Amino acid sequence: MRNTFLIILALAAIVFVSCDKTNERLAEQLAGKWMVTGTDGKPAPTDVKAVINFLSATKAARSMSGAGYEEVIDNWQYEKPCDVTITGKTVTLTDNPAKEVTVTVDMTVSRITDQEFAADCKRVVTIGGIKMEPTKSSLQFSRVSKDYSQDILGTWEGRVSSSEGSEHDDGELHRWEYRSDGSYSYYRQDEKGNWVDDVNVHSEYFCDGTLLCTRWKNPGQPEMRESWEIDSIENGVMKWKALRVREDKTTYTATFQMTKVK
Repeated sequence: MRNTFLIILALAAIVFVSCDKTNERLAEQLAGKWMVTGTDGKPAPTDVKAVINFLSATKAARSMSGAGYEEVIDNWQYEKPCDVTITGKTVTLTDNPAKEVTVTVDMTVSRITDQEFAADCKRVVTIGGIKMEPTKSSLQFSRVSKDYSQDILGTWEGRVSSSEGSEHDDGELHRWEYRSDGSYSYYRQDEKGNWVDDVNVHSEYFCDGTLLCTRWKNPGQPEMRESWEIDSIENGVMKWKALRVREDKTTYTATFQMTKVK
């Protein structure tokens, strides 16, 4: 009987060590910054993309602009701290985006390489101790290898370079001044060609890796949001791209080009 008990203990220890090694291996593979590139087998629109930075086996930071809004959660998040738990191939992210609100995302990794991974995800929102109906999706991620958060600082002049941009584009030349505190100014030209700063209640941005998210509010109007992916910043020229969705649910790729003026 004693021998049987010792054998069971030994087997349990082997399983525990094996699971622990699996968790460590997945944590090592996930270390670094990743951006959502696909949802349920389709390319993800830029306005709803997110960036997750796995800082360790227990901590992560998440950024997302969220073109839409939820009743109790503002999806504008920049490097929002998350707790991480890894069990086998399941990675659980937990954070508190608002008072008495907890968001838990279980990501079961189905495939992973150095540059991409796919996971089946279940998201549960708990409000005041009451769990909402979970949402499920399959997500694809690509590793973020570039960081443009410093290169974007300064004043840029440009316009949309594709036939379609977004609902906010007028096709005219404009200027944007990006500052290190996360604020920016938007300039239009008046009838005399002078650059005039738009009057906004607020105008904010963040750049996490290659994802550029902006939000602004004009007096008496609702807040607006828009996101782009920075394609490149070279020799004073910045190029953006974004996957947009039309009202009829068809998609198109918008592009934007700017030249640094200050």
